[in-house]
Amino acid sequence: MADTPYKSDLTRNWWTGTQADLDAHIELYRNEIDQSFQMQSMFKAMGLSEVVSVEGKSNTYRIDRLGGATVKGRKSGEDPESQRAINEKHLISVDTTLYNRHSFDYNDDWTAPSIVSNVATEQGIAHAKAYDQAHIIQLIKAGGWKAPTSLKDSGSFYDGILRTMSGFTGASDDEERADLIFRESKLAISDLVKRDLGSGLNEFLFLISPDWYAILLEHERLTQQAFQADSGTNDMVERRIAKLHGIPVVETPRLTGNAITNHPLGPEFNLTANEAKGQLILFHPRYTLVTVEAHGLRSFHWDDPKHYSHHLDTFTMFNVGLRRGDATAVIASN
Repeated sequence: MADTPYKSDLTRNWWTGTQADLDAHIELYRNEIDQSFQMQSMFKAMGLSEVVSVEGKSNTYRIDRLGGATVKGRKSGEDPESQRAINEKHLISVDTTLYNRHSFDYNDDWTAPSIVSNVATEQGIAHAKAYDQAHIIQLIKAGGWKAPTSLKDSGSFYDGILRTMSGFTGASDDEERADLIFRESKLAISDLVKRDLGSGLNEFLFLISPDWYAILLEHERLTQQAFQADSGTNDMVERRIAKLHGIPVVETPRLTGNAITNHPLGPEFNLTANEAKGQLILFHPRYTLVTVEAHGLRSFHWDDPKHYSHHLDTFTMFNVGLRRGDATAVIASN
């Protein structure tokens, strides 16, 4: 389109500079702030780990492990044989405080609206994510858990279960991958049932990554009405798989598939790239994890007049231990 003959001489309000080409418009601001999506800890909300407080008592929590009982038989006149119970102990130490701090200068407070409440929300969200991530990491590591030799030999404890799906990466399509996940999850259930955990399947839970959850939607026996007991259980139209082999399945973004090299709780919470391939976890919440807390989540907003500043701290002190890694099965890609 052709320019007007006086384009270079236009008087333009809120455009500055000799060429009137510098934008000086005042922003319309209504104190609206977009920030991280609100969330709460899944492990706390659903009670997926036993929480034990050691605050003011100790920095270490002890769990005793016991096994080795067997049934013998005797006939009349025979002397009963005595047997020894096998004892082991497991210690979980708390030595790291997880925290975040944001600092604010008085000058900025005096010349702009306060965002302290929004920053506090950000801190809480970050802690909820870190809390869940620490628990997920321990569940992933349960796949490589080794039972104490003495208790394993007695038949009371078992090693963790890691099922790696050969052919998953090279599968031709998501239907084939869905069938592999379906089959391996079924076999993982069988592995745990054979361990005679005592409460059947009603207390188990599947955790699955969003990517694998989307793949499972391609499995016809999970999403077609002909294979469902009713219309409200598993429904592809609503992108909902409520149960897998009769066990509740929960989709969680904390299963990222990414390696972790610098976890704030320490190197024992780092994940190798190979460990991170575990994207589906079957576990028994009551048997698997224990969360040892030395200090619950707290926020502290404090003034620092010497430096004309104030600070917002949010902090907690806990550790996550594997009570029994043999109550968990991890399914991973090849």
